Amino acid sequence: MKRLKEELSRGDVHLVSVGTFLPYVMYVTPVLDAYLQDMAIKVHEAVKDCGDIAISKYYQPTSWFPHITLAKTLEKEQMQQAFSYVQDHFGPIKGSVVELGLARTNPHEDIVRVTL
Repeated sequence: MKRLKEELSRGDVHLVSVGTFLPYVMYVTPVLDAYLQDMAIKVHEAVKDCGDIAISKYYQPTSWFPHITLAKTLEKEQMQQAFSYVQDHFGPIKGSVVELGLARTNPHEDIVRVTL
C-alpha cells in the first residue's frame, strides 16, 4: 500500500448511472475511463502475489465493474421506492478519488487505508 500510494494519484470520476445487482443492491457507476482502468491494473499488480490475498474473478483489471454501493439487502418495496426517488433526483455527479483502501469482505473490515 505504501508503494501504491507513491504510484497512484488523486483523480476525477464521473458518476453517470444508477443500477442494481438484483435483487438487493443499488449502486451508482462511474465512466470506466483511462484513470480508473490504470488504477485497477496498478492495484492488481501490487496485490496479486501477496500471501493469502484472494482477488475475486469479478475484480480483475479487464473484468471488473466499478461501482459505489448506495444500498444493500433492500426488500422489493424498498428497491422500488429507491428507484422512484433516484428517477426524480439523480443526475451525473463529478467526484474525486482521494483514498485507497484494502478490506476484507462479509463482513466488511478495513485492513489499511491511505490518502492519495
